[in-house]
Amino acid sequence: MEQQTGKIPIPASRRWKEFRIKIIPGLIFICVSLVVYNLWDQRVTSANMTGKVIGVQAQLRSPHAGYLTPLQTARFQQVTAGDAIAEVVTTDPRIIEAQLAVVLAEVEMIRHGIGPMDSHQRNRLDLESLQMDLMKQRIELASANISSRRAERDYNRISRLHDEGLASEEEYERVKSEYDILRMETEELAGLLDTMNRRIEQFDNASSQPVNAAIRLQEERLRLIEAEMMPVTLRAPIDGMISRVYRSGEQVQDGDSILTIQSSSPDYIVGYLPHPVRMEPEIGMTVIVRSQSNNRVEFETSILNIGVQVEDMSEVQNLQSQMVRTGLAVKIGLDDQGLLRPGEIVDLTLRPH
Repeated sequence: MEQQTGKIPIPASRRWKEFRIKIIPGLIFICVSLVVYNLWDQRVTSANMTGKVIGVQAQLRSPHAGYLTPLQTARFQQVTAGDAIAEVVTTDPRIIEAQLAVVLAEVEMIRHGIGPMDSHQRNRLDLESLQMDLMKQRIELASANISSRRAERDYNRISRLHDEGLASEEEYERVKSEYDILRMETEELAGLLDTMNRRIEQFDNASSQPVNAAIRLQEERLRLIEAEMMPVTLRAPIDGMISRVYRSGEQVQDGDSILTIQSSSPDYIVGYLPHPVRMEPEIGMTVIVRSQSNNRVEFETSILNIGVQVEDMSEVQNLQSQMVRTGLAVKIGLDDQGLLRPGEIVDLTLRPH
């Protein structure tokens, strides 16, 4: 009887067990190594500097002491340069009223006259009154001219219709009468205006210099009072977002901070070479900038300027670190402003020429 020499079949469970013991650990090791390498490449850098992204920032301050009206904006609100933020009322209304009362009293003294200058002062006051009447007559004349031109257009239109037999006699006479009245009124106002102009010229020739000086003085004082009555409007100095509000609806002093506006786009980076400085930076030296955020933005730029002294660099240190260090500050350009945010901490690597 012949014996069969074929291989004994291995059960599938035995093969799977062997695969789990010998192959899977190796595959897991390879996968973990790839993940660690990728994380190391993305998260760990040979940065020799740390920097902070700087954006334009402006503080709005009160130029005068006074009452600050409630702000027209709030925190986190976007503003444009020139937008009205608030107003500062610099003068107490009671003081303005007292100043106006003084000017009025002095004008009344000039009106009534003192000593031998009575007639000259009255002439000057009559001149001022005549000038005001002249302004009123000019306004009335302009209004009458507008009405007269409108009536003239209506008269020309109704005349054509009347000639063609399309308008009644009554309608034609009514429009013609209105036009004639307005035209006569315009002519009378123009004649009155000429007469008043001639009278003013006579007043100017007869008026005295002391009275003119006194009236001009009061006019300038009134302009000054009007300027003091106007509140000072505070406007946004730059485009950006309001980050902090210090005062609103209260008394402020000259130079008090009202709010802070921060630009939404970065301007440059300030990097710090830790002390002692082991690599001397140079203007134009290439710098690799790498963001610490999840997207790990990376790009090349260059040094624009170098500080003259070692400064405190605690603002760019890791929050977990309690050690305050110093470093040499350098200004680094930032061409692509859309990649980083103002205030962001970045890793920097110098590349010597």
